[in-house]
Amino acid sequence: MLPEPPERRTRRARARVGLSDAGDALVYDAPQRGEGGDRRDGFESWDRMEEAMEKLKVFEMPRVVEEHRRKGEVWTEFFRIPAMSMGVYTLRAGAEDTQTPHLEDEIYYVLGGRASIRVENEVQKVGPGSLVFVAGKAKHRFEEIREDLTLMVFFAPEEDAAGAARLA
Repeated sequence: MLPEPPERRTRRARARVGLSDAGDALVYDAPQRGEGGDRRDGFESWDRMEEAMEKLKVFEMPRVVEEHRRKGEVWTEFFRIPAMSMGVYTLRAGAEDTQTPHLEDEIYYVLGGRASIRVENEVQKVGPGSLVFVAGKAKHRFEEIREDLTLMVFFAPEEDAAGAARLA
């Protein structure tokens, strides 16, 4: 039997960790078993390699944002575990942020654009490089969006499914 071509093995590995072949942002190509199940990539066992996959995920944010924009969505989640979830949230200049409070604590990292964020009665200007913490249940929204706003968003614990729909 001939060995499986490398591109096919990579495609299968990507599917196993929830990736597509269409330029996903997660840049982790899982090592593959050789013929007869032997390891050729330095892992002592297949189980150790799979355990490492669960502990390490690397995201190239320019690719994550590019994929998010290509989809044309306001919100794209790109990572989820029980302790946290992450996504990209975009608002056009002049848009209204209609999100409602949610249970999870949240951190916004501004990748691009300029706006103000209102949390309860406090307002702060934000721009590229700003990092904003918002406590769970706090009423908050972005206002005065002067430039298209692109945010990396972290929820802890993971955002509930209904919460993602509220952001869209």
